[in-house]
Amino acid sequence: MNFTRSLKYPFQDSDWLTKLIVGGLLNLVPVANLLSAGFSLEAMRMGTQGHEKLPEWENWLDKFVLGLMGAIISVIYSLIPIILMTAGGLGSDGATGAGLLLGTMALFLVAFLMPMIMANYVARQQFGAAFSLGEVFDHLKVVLGDFIVAWVLAIVIAFFMFLVMFIPIVGWIIALFAGFYIQVVFANIFGQLYYQGSLPAEEN
Repeated sequence: MNFTRSLKYPFQDSDWLTKLIVGGLLNLVPVANLLSAGFSLEAMRMGTQGHEKLPEWENWLDKFVLGLMGAIISVIYSLIPIILMTAGGLGSDGATGAGLLLGTMALFLVAFLMPMIMANYVARQQFGAAFSLGEVFDHLKVVLGDFIVAWVLAIVIAFFMFLVMFIPIVGWIIALFAGFYIQVVFANIFGQLYYQGSLPAEEN
């Protein structure tokens, strides 16, 4: 996986600045931010087809629905650690500790798997594909090393963007649009990894 090339791919689009500005502004608005989420998932879908390309700001209803479905999938998966933590909290001290531990482990696992879960959903364009964990693991095991690198890199860059927000006056503006850029780039990167996980072994 050529991460350097992937991090620069949006700038190959002649309208990259306009597209990132629109997405960054939409991210500020509740509900409307589902449009920017849908845009990112379209970038992921392009990645699952082996393409490094920014989507167009068109078919807004499709983007909204795609972003909404992505949010619903995330909420459903987040219920697993929440239930574990809640069940632990209702028990004895020992059960509470065990519940918190299991809930935390489940939360980390869900966060780790979510990019490949979303990639399977957008690639197959079926809601149920998000819960076909066998398919998710089949793709993941092929590209596990690169997937871990991408996942850690996304966390590190997001952390630095968080720190940028504390720069007086301009910090939040930079973080707003850079954050959407990161969202789109890594959506495409994880889509590409899904695509690589679909290739015959000799092509990986």
